[in-house]
Amino acid sequence: PPAEDISREASLFAELVEAAETANISVALLIGPNKSTIYPEFLPNEIEPSDARYVTYLTEQLDAVRNLTVIDPSEDLLRAKESSGLLYYRTDTHWNDKGAFLSFSVLAERMGWHVPEVSFEAGELHSGDLIAISQLDDFPVALGDNWQIEWGSDPDLEINPLPNLPETSFGRAEIVMNKAPLSEQTVWVIGDSFTNALAPYIDATFKEIHYLGHWNSKLRALPEELTSSEEKPDLIIVVRVERSF
Repeated sequence: PPAEDISREASLFAELVEAAETANISVALLIGPNKSTIYPEFLPNEIEPSDARYVTYLTEQLDAVRNLTVIDPSEDLLRAKESSGLLYYRTDTHWNDKGAFLSFSVLAERMGWHVPEVSFEAGELHSGDLIAISQLDDFPVALGDNWQIEWGSDPDLEINPLPNLPETSFGRAEIVMNKAPLSEQTVWVIGDSFTNALAPYIDATFKEIHYLGHWNSKLRALPEELTSSEEKPDLIIVVRVERSF
């Protein structure tokens, strides 16, 4: 899009941060890197990635938005991918549970949160969205790209739907209450399908989590909702995949 559209995009975050500041609420943007950013070696030979990622044109503007924490975990995932096993599914555009945990840990370190104690075991076969997109229903899948979370202490959660809000690419709108949280904070989350794998770690960390829907429909409306809400969060997390910018 033209430069003015990028500026308009940045202004939405500035408006959200401005509304949040009046109530001493923190705002964090976690970017889910494109799979091709972390695994460019698997692109076709005729595709040569640009030296400058498109998302940087926006993140450079967001650096000027005071009190907005922007986390792009790409460099951390690139450093970890050789030693940690696959961080994205082979047949999917999304990060897996391990890739999501590493990214959440980067956000948590920046924000000063405790991180849930987890380890990972090899999970079951995973047939991802690339198979559906390509309609290669008989494409062979193999073990090694799916991880099962092993919790040091199982989260004790109570989950209730939020009425009158549509289901999104990461499920229904809901409130999650954690009876044994690492943090007593209340969090509002808007995001996209990259939120799916992050949600277990968010749930295990905070006392109360409101999943309010897709950023595409909520980002513009959230400042007004935040201002009018009687019960306000301590923190807002926005999750967006790189390709959406």
